[in-house]
Amino acid sequence: MTPRSAPTKHLLAEIAEARATGQTWESIAKKHHRRADTIRQWPRRYAAAWESCLHAAEVRLVAEATAEAIHTLRQQLRSADEKSAREAAKQLLALRLAFKKQQTTLATPGGDAALTKFLAECRREELDALRAESALEAGDLGLAA
Repeated sequence: MTPRSAPTKHLLAEIAEARATGQTWESIAKKHHRRADTIRQWPRRYAAAWESCLHAAEVRLVAEATAEAIHTLRQQLRSADEKSAREAAKQLLALRLAFKKQQTTLATPGGDAALTKFLAECRREELDALRAESALEAGDLGLAA
């Protein structure tokens, strides 16, 4: 049997995305018609590309989870149960303040270098998608932007 060529960036990205969501090597291999032993070696064999793909997948996953959590909290904010609504408001405010602090940290010299490097390598469309997924509108909390 002849060995396959190196995986494409697209294939690595798909597999990294699957791993980031917790899928097993075996289930991924079956879906992509590869051997699990083969793809299990890719993070080491293609380290730079793998790290880039995995990092991007993890960022998307966290952004998605954040957006879902915010959606749930906003629904809870409108709850008839006053205690539940108050708790949701506290959590949304804490999220907003943490987000604001992160923006301030990144704007200062010596901010998170790894995140700065990642953002610099992102395409404009990717940054817009991340911003749309994870941004908390200031108006929702009655705060100025």
